[in-house]
Amino acid sequence: MSAKPRRSWQEKLADSKGLPKVQEITDKMSKRWGTGAV
Repeated sequence: MSAKPRRSWQEKLADSKGLPKVQEITDKMSKRWGTGAV
């Protein structure tokens, strides 16, 4: 069994996975997070 080859920083940066995520805070979330966006 061979291990996966190490990924370079360029490869990691290219695969951003859609982060960071910014969401508006709903009423349910506002108890924990306050108002605004997370």
